[in-house]
Amino acid sequence: MANVANTNNVVVSGFNPIRAINNMFTSISESFEQSRLFQATYNELNALGARELADLGISRSDITRIAYDAVYGETPNEFKSR
Repeated sequence: MANVANTNNVVVSGFNPIRAINNMFTSISESFEQSRLFQATYNELNALGARELADLGISRSDITRIAYDAVYGETPNEFKSR
């Protein structure tokens, strides 16, 4: 009787390369989506005039921090108090 290898589920010591590749592409896709959302948020805020920003209580120098915080949920290190 011949042995037939099942190639549908390749698992080596608990490692599933198909799942790992899928996770990698999912992560890359999510990163691109976050980047696109950050850029859209930044561009929208940056397009506002000085009066509109003042009405919102935002200074132009805060736009990058606000857009980053809105997308990633945290303030980047370069904007944190030292």
